[in-house]
Amino acid sequence: MLIQGWKYETELAALNAAEQIDIAMGLPHAGDITRNFINVDIAEFNTPIFWYIDYHPEIESILGPSTSFDVIEIYL
Repeated sequence: MLIQGWKYETELAALNAAEQIDIAMGLPHAGDITRNFINVDIAEFNTPIFWYIDYHPEIESILGPSTSFDVIEIYL
């Protein structure tokens, strides 16, 4: 499946990017259940494995230009 977003070679790099987004969005808010603006996903069936963040227009100003890449999905 073709994904538009940001691709990371390590989980730590992806989590650091997610933290940058949360800080820029002012999350989490006191008393709110929303903790993160986005989720970090793993392309576990790709070789090599990588982590990624799906495109959202509000985070492009934080992470920079997005790219397109393939993620292998297996449906059982």
